[in-house]
Amino acid sequence: MAKPNPLLLVFVLPAIGVTFLISTFIYNANRGDANPFDLSAYRRNWNTLGGNEYTLRGQIDQQLAHREKKGRVISIKLLDGSGRVPVFFPPSINQNFEVNQRYKIRVRVLSDTLYAVSLEKF
Repeated sequence: MAKPNPLLLVFVLPAIGVTFLISTFIYNANRGDANPFDLSAYRRNWNTLGGNEYTLRGQIDQQLAHREKKGRVISIKLLDGSGRVPVFFPPSINQNFEVNQRYKIRVRVLSDTLYAVSLEKF
């Protein structure tokens, strides 16, 4: 049985690691910010926005509903002053929210619901 060449391991394993890191970086860089959320378009006809992702900037107003292991619905006051929207946060977004905290939230429009995909505090 042949022994593996140690030089092969020294060069191949790091090359695989570097390739993985570069591909992960490129994938995340291409995601970027989604288009800004347009509340007036959502109110006119949310169905036309269905399945798309948008970025909204807002602050926590109040928690509207909470179901253990199901998620919660939180009222978000949009920072552009156009109003408030309810956003569903699944349990996978494990965040302690406090009133008036500000977030950039990536949402997906599913049916008539804004579903939080990710968020970033600012």
